Amino acid sequence: RGSAWRLETDHYANLDVCAADPETMTIEVWESTMELHLFNGPEPLEARAAMLDWVGRPPMPPTWAFAPWNDALFGTENVLAFAEFLRDNEIPSSAIWSEDWRGGHWQSYGYRIAQDWTVNEELYPNFEEMNATLEEMGISFQAYFNPNVNSAADIFEEARDSGYLIANTDGSPMMVPGAEGALNELGILDLTNPDAWDFAKDLMHLAIEQGADGWMADYAEWTPIDGAVLFDGSDPEAAHNLMPQLWQTLNAEVAEEAALDQGMGIYYRSGHRSAPRTATIVWAGDQRTSFDDDDGLPTVVPIGLGLAAAGVPFYGHDIAG
Repeated sequence: RGSAWRLETDHYANLDVCAADPETMTIEVWESTMELHLFNGPEPLEARAAMLDWVGRPPMPPTWAFAPWNDALFGTENVLAFAEFLRDNEIPSSAIWSEDWRGGHWQSYGYRIAQDWTVNEELYPNFEEMNATLEEMGISFQAYFNPNVNSAADIFEEARDSGYLIANTDGSPMMVPGAEGALNELGILDLTNPDAWDFAKDLMHLAIEQGADGWMADYAEWTPIDGAVLFDGSDPEAAHNLMPQLWQTLNAEVAEEAALDQGMGIYYRSGHRSAPRTATIVWAGDQRTSFDDDDGLPTVVPIGLGLAAAGVPFYGHDIAG
């Protein structure tokens, strides 16, 4: 009546779960062998529980993570003013996320977030004091990180010169176009390099020391394949799918090492087959602000149901609509 299954591969796979034929499930794996684990229920929830006994389960998020979160940009003064607005009007909110904590600027097509990895003290003066004030108000401050290293970032030269970026076959850093084709080229941290791993963790711990209680751990699904050379010599085709898992593991290590009393809130947009073990919270991505069923508010429920069926229990999304 109910079973779960887990495909053990990091390579490309194509799954047709009874779409072409209601009586047939097709699994195609671009690898010479295929390992598939089946978990009998007999009930669906029992089958999923058996699968999670095998895969593992994430730690429970902090209590504050289950209350509404808000976004606030444009610097210290605006963030604190918005926090006061929330409290003065008794609007429930446990967290403020400021993805421009590392800077931002206006362009002809809108506000763009800077690509640095450390706080922008011009936009966020008295950053530590701001976070302490938010904590006194019962509001956790959320920052932002991703494994991309933009050529304009404050850490780019150090990451490039230290060999922390995924390389070309000639040893030079592999540079790819930035988001929407509108940003500078970027390199990608090679998470198979232990020194690059520690480099990223040190920057995250610095943000925690300055008062951050967590962040969006964005991206990790952009790892290039053609011509890419990884520090540990692994196959870039398999590493493409594995990188989101490494990114989650790195962030989970930081959270465990930080051991904040109020708990860390780290949320992801990408994942791999072991995400139920490391993805404390998964975010649905950027829905359009519409009610369209292709990428508006109606999409967030199917996404959440799919994640739940796959064993990812903690899920959040933009309001959209």
